[in-house]
Amino acid sequence: MFHKYHPWFSNCYQIFIVLLAFFAPRLLDFSTCPAAVGYPPYFKDSDFTQARPFTVKDAKPRYDIHAHRSQNLAYLNRQNLQDYQTCTAIAQTVQMALPKRIIKETERLMAEPVPGISAVPHEDNLRYFDVQIHGPAQSPYEGGVFSLELFLPDDYPMTPPKIRFLTKIFHPNVDKLGRICLDVLKNNWSPALQIRTILLSIQALLGAPNPDDPLAADVAKSWKEDEQAAIATAKEWTAKYATP
Repeated sequence: MFHKYHPWFSNCYQIFIVLLAFFAPRLLDFSTCPAAVGYPPYFKDSDFTQARPFTVKDAKPRYDIHAHRSQNLAYLNRQNLQDYQTCTAIAQTVQMALPKRIIKETERLMAEPVPGISAVPHEDNLRYFDVQIHGPAQSPYEGGVFSLELFLPDDYPMTPPKIRFLTKIFHPNVDKLGRICLDVLKNNWSPALQIRTILLSIQALLGAPNPDDPLAADVAKSWKEDEQAAIATAKEWTAKYATP
């Protein structure tokens, strides 16, 4: 062994063990959720030299450090995989906590849905919404159900939501990518506006297409040259792509 040829190594090793015994209980204190307080979800092997992820095989990890057995290490030995997964899930939920503004708006959308509009947040990311808007009565889009996707950026409500059509639609203010030309999504956005305001504005845009402020130039041209023919095309697209 190395310490046989270097007597001072044995003394250093003993000092190291004493220091390890003193600091290990503090370094390994997982009495609270480790991920929630910034600890990475990794555990050490018994020799404290190899870090590895916590796996199913480690449901009951061993810590065979004979020099010391702290109460905290004994606590870790008693934990199972379910406890660890629960702890990690809680930490992830905390990290993904939403602003109260978004929570309140979502609750209102679910409790007081806008007639003809549904907006449901994704389970895995509450900033994403699956939106459906029914075509207004007496419009070229009547009878159609249009799917959209809506995303709330990190700086919402200082910046407007990102929203686009997923369903194909023949409309002068919606381009082929589903992007929407709407003033409240650009220059006229205000933090006082809400998600439901945007959805109502889009619903109103379906009822009153505006070829004078187009995003789809070819559709706007058709609308201006022959409005009745353009309306007929819009109805055809609605029946073809937006019929439930």
